[in-house]
Amino acid sequence: MVAEGGHRTDAVYFLMSEPDVQTAMKTWWVAVNTEFRGVAPTGRSARSPPTPRDYGTFPRILGRYARDEKLFPVEFAVHK
Repeated sequence: MVAEGGHRTDAVYFLMSEPDVQTAMKTWWVAVNTEFRGVAPTGRSARSPPTPRDYGTFPRILGRYARDEKLFPVEFAVHK
């Protein structure tokens, strides 16, 4: 797909409508990612304060879309 699309990829942003986000979430080849930097939120290793996107991306997929909305099974969400 990347080669066919001229080596372009895209992303789902929060400014998208909820029906569009749900359509993307149900699509098997759409991956889920986070901007989390993998650093400690506190202490000497901390670089900056964490944001909700750092820790909230995957719980949202599992909780909202798999458990609450029942768009797909939990196993599908974990695979994403």
